[in-house]
Amino acid sequence: MEYIYALDAEVCEYLVTLPKRRREPLVKQFQALAANPYQEAEESYLDENGRTIHLLLAGRFVILWWADHAVKEVRVVGLDPI
Repeated sequence: MEYIYALDAEVCEYLVTLPKRRREPLVKQFQALAANPYQEAEESYLDENGRTIHLLLAGRFVILWWADHAVKEVRVVGLDPI
């Protein structure tokens, strides 16, 4: 079973403000994370809940995400412009 991706509310609210030409590559990157939740990250750290948060550079954005392998979900928790 393939993983799905889920966006935190703040990420979703920010994403819809972007023009389509900037939004579409990000959605493709979210889909790629769900297709391969084990891919190498530029950096990782533990959050306050003990989850491993991965940092991925995607064009002019930083994507913060973690994989919940129990439910086969990639949770995108941050999206920041560089």
